[in-house]
Amino acid sequence: MALLNNSVLGKLSGKIGGNVFRVMNGKNFVSDRPLNYKPAKTPAARKVRSSFKAAVELSQTIIADPVLKEVWRVAKIEGYKPYNKIIKHNMKQINSGILTERTKITPNGLSINIDSASFQNETLNLSLNCPADGSLTFPARLLILYYFGNVNQSMFLTQETIPEKAAGGIYELKIKPAKAITRLINENPKALLYVSLVSETAMKKKPYWTSSAAASLS
Repeated sequence: MALLNNSVLGKLSGKIGGNVFRVMNGKNFVSDRPLNYKPAKTPAARKVRSSFKAAVELSQTIIADPVLKEVWRVAKIEGYKPYNKIIKHNMKQINSGILTERTKITPNGLSINIDSASFQNETLNLSLNCPADGSLTFPARLLILYYFGNVNQSMFLTQETIPEKAAGGIYELKIKPAKAITRLINENPKALLYVSLVSETAMKKKPYWTSSAAASLS
């Protein structure tokens, strides 16, 4: 890839003939356009492609939330943009295109665990243990990603407000999901949940967040 200086056409981005133009950090670069190729059909290649596709869908879902996007932006992990950071951080945590309990919706942060997660009478009963929540400011945001791997990789990111810090860092929550989520949970009782707590002021001040915790609904 070569740096293009003093282009009379200004900043270029896209394909022209056999060249590909990109703008990165305000500079124009040009490289040869790759030849067409047929993707490998080996099991290993298919596994990588399906995992990358799932990581892309996860990243798009996460960065749609402005606060989570900001969390990934300031996180000191490999990647140029939040979108890329999420993909790189999660590729190894996805198995053949299926999210696992190791998948992350936030970078590593304060400790959090799911003590129990169940769904009864159209209500999500969630018990969280966040012993190191001293750095969080309240009200805080609880991010919940519902994942239904056997339903076209369906995932829904929702949020709840946690008004104040709980004694001992133990949060006992009863949440009424949206009807679309409730229907999918009833049809797929082993859905995966991913949760994280994020300071409400994350867009205005230094953001604090917890790691992701995951569990199957029981």
